[in-house]
Amino acid sequence: MVNVFVLSRDFLKDCRGASAAEYALLLAVVGAVLAMSAFVLGDTIAASMENSSNVFQQAGCNNNGQGTGLGGGNGGGGGQGAGNGAGNSC
Repeated sequence: MVNVFVLSRDFLKDCRGASAAEYALLLAVVGAVLAMSAFVLGDTIAASMENSSNVFQQAGCNNNGQGTGLGGGNGGGGGQGAGNGAGNSC
């Protein structure tokens, strides 16, 4: 008959799967930190995005995809003059 103590000793010495468990634990910790960061910084990031949006609106940028003036050309990225690029013209 197999001794229970021998089986338990062998089970405790077996290291197979330990690295997978460690990686899973590490992944859980990283996920928790990301979730907490998003929760804590969410309002700050939203306010920053709103401020950025207001700056672009006050500068006269539009969202219709038509580039004009210095910011014109293929989506507002290049050169002087008018453009028909997609995206913002600023």
